[in-house]
Amino acid sequence: MSTTEQGAGLSLLKDTLENKGFVLRPFNFLEAKRIPEDAAMLAIVGPKKSFLDHEMRMLEEFIEEQSGHVFFALDPSSEADFNPLLNELGINVEKNFVLTTQPIAGGDALAIAAQTFDQTSEVTRKLDDDSIVLFYEVSEVIKLEDSPQKVTTLVTSLPTMIPVTSLKTYQEEVEGKDVKSSTLAAIGEGLLGHDGHDHGDKEDTPYKVIVSGDSDFLSDAYLNTVYNKDLALNSFAYLSGEENLISIQPKVAEDTKLILTSAYSAFIIIFPIVIPLLSLIISSVLWFRRRSA
Repeated sequence: MSTTEQGAGLSLLKDTLENKGFVLRPFNFLEAKRIPEDAAMLAIVGPKKSFLDHEMRMLEEFIEEQSGHVFFALDPSSEADFNPLLNELGINVEKNFVLTTQPIAGGDALAIAAQTFDQTSEVTRKLDDDSIVLFYEVSEVIKLEDSPQKVTTLVTSLPTMIPVTSLKTYQEEVEGKDVKSSTLAAIGEGLLGHDGHDHGDKEDTPYKVIVSGDSDFLSDAYLNTVYNKDLALNSFAYLSGEENLISIQPKVAEDTKLILTSAYSAFIIIFPIVIPLLSLIISSVLWFRRRSA
C-alpha cells in the first residue's frame, strides 16, 4: 500500500466483511503446503514482495485445480510481480503510475476518481455514472490482445489520464503526451485447459480473478470514501459465490455541526430584533416628514 501508516490498515474491510457474514482466515504461504480445500476465495492485497517459487506454484494450483477464485489488489510501487501468472489468464498489470490532469478538490495527480463501470458484470452493474471510486497510486490493468481467455474491464478512469513509468521522471514523460482513459480494474474468468496446457485427464477448471492496480481503495483511509466499499464488497461477494450480497450500500448522511463563536451567537440573537426595529424607525421618520410637508 502507498498510504501513510495511519489509515493504511484493512481493519475496516475486515469488520465490514465479517458483519456481512464472511468468515475470514489468514493464510501463511510459508508454513502451508496447500491452500485449504474449503477456501471459497483468496485475497492478495498490497503484497510488498514477489512470491517465492513454491508459493507461486501453490497459487497456480489453487487457480487451476481448486476453487480458482482470487482477488488481486496490487500496487505500482511494490516489488511484487504476478504478471507471469496473470498473463496466462489474459491480464497484465502495467506497473505504471496513472496521473490525472484534472485533480479532484483537495487531491493531487495520483488521486484518481473513476466513474465508468462495466454494466454487464455482476460486480459493477449497479454502479452508474453518478458513482465514483477513488484510487490512489494506481497502475493500468490491461487485457492481452492475443490471449484466448475472457477478460472484462470493470473500472475505467475519465479520459484525462497520462500513465508514467516513474514518479521521479514524470515531468519529462508527460510532456507532449495526449490524455486518455485508463483501465484500473478487470475481471478474468473462464476455463483453464483451452490454452494448450497439458492437464492430463483432469477436467477444465473454472476460474475467476479480479485484478485491481491499487490496494489503497480498500484501506481504512479510503474504504468509506464515495463508492469504494461497494466495489470491495461486490468483488468479494462475487468471487465467494455470494451474489445475493451484491448491492449498493445506502449512504448515511453524516451529522453537520455548526460551531458558533460568542460574537456570532450574539449576532444571531440581536439581528432579528435590530432589523425590524430599524425598519420601524425609518418608516416612522418618513411618515412624519411626509405628513409635515
